Amino acid sequence: MSEKTTPGFVDAHSHLRSTSLESQGVVPCANLEEALLRFTAMTGVNAFDDAFVASADLVKAGITGVQVFFHTFAGKDEYLAALAEVLGGIKKSGIRSLVILGITDQAEFITKELEDSGLLPQWLPPQQNLTASQYAEVFREAKKLFPEFTFGLGPIAGQWCSDKLLGQIGELADTETRIHSHLLESPRQRNWVGENPLLRLDRYGLLGPKTSLAHGVWCEKDDLELIRDRGSQLVTCPGSNRALGAGKADLGMWQSHSVQFGFGLDSAAAEITPLKIATEVMGCELAERTLTFGGKACTDLEVESDRVTWSDYEMGITEEVVIAGNALVTGGKLVYEVDYESALQRITQAMLSDAANREERQRVLDDLMPAYQRALG
Repeated sequence: MSEKTTPGFVDAHSHLRSTSLESQGVVPCANLEEALLRFTAMTGVNAFDDAFVASADLVKAGITGVQVFFHTFAGKDEYLAALAEVLGGIKKSGIRSLVILGITDQAEFITKELEDSGLLPQWLPPQQNLTASQYAEVFREAKKLFPEFTFGLGPIAGQWCSDKLLGQIGELADTETRIHSHLLESPRQRNWVGENPLLRLDRYGLLGPKTSLAHGVWCEKDDLELIRDRGSQLVTCPGSNRALGAGKADLGMWQSHSVQFGFGLDSAAAEITPLKIATEVMGCELAERTLTFGGKACTDLEVESDRVTWSDYEMGITEEVVIAGNALVTGGKLVYEVDYESALQRITQAMLSDAANREERQRVLDDLMPAYQRALG
């Protein structure tokens, strides 16, 4: 065993899911497009419990700061109500957070040309109930309602947002507000709407020093040059990329183009071992730098003042975690272990209660998946 004390790590791309993708029937899958469709068949759990348990799991793993991608297809009032639940869970965990308010309004699960093909199951396509102008209202109200949190702008991906929506987000952006988006997580996404999603973001002024982009697996030379020239950052998610069939990012090419990058778990790891996952693809020294300095660059979270004491650094076992002066893990246990276990039990019960229905939804997807993949080309 190797004892060590470090600053806190940053998970620079998370959806704060407390349930594993395997337990939800999402993985194994052939490619990202299959995974995205299978996400829609997952069992929903209480939003507060979900965020609390997921955040607490990160804290126990030595992650003291997280960039959270919050996303729902609900209308304004429901969006804010769900956000309040998630923020409550984050607050209870004690983790530092940057909360990205996500939105999409087109072609997330199927290309625009195939929208009327009848390929999607009955519970899709989603009713996208938040308009561009309402998103602006949500962003402004969230900052007023929850002043203790920092919020960022979240076009889910350049190809999944209309020109009108990207223009609205561009109007909301300023020099202090961070922007976070998914980018080129699969080769199909480059031409999903007939245009490089990175260029769509750039056209509306959404690339800059305050912008981080998750995945970037299929970035090419010109993409990396543009990201570097705009001063934006990438977030690599190797565990998620592998699990969801997205491919493997060429981190050597990122480095050769002087692109700053952080690390994200993307709520995909059954075992939350950030150092181990990062080390497997980039070596220990770069992994440490990416989890700390890289994460700070992608989020502006002040994790360098936090302290993590590891009883076994290589295995990712923490002895003590101190965030903003508050000890949240002592003796290897969360200080709110009883509340954590209660929330976890409720999540487990929800998963068990919906097991048969969840499996049936996944069977429906099994039946339509060959036709879906052929249609996407």
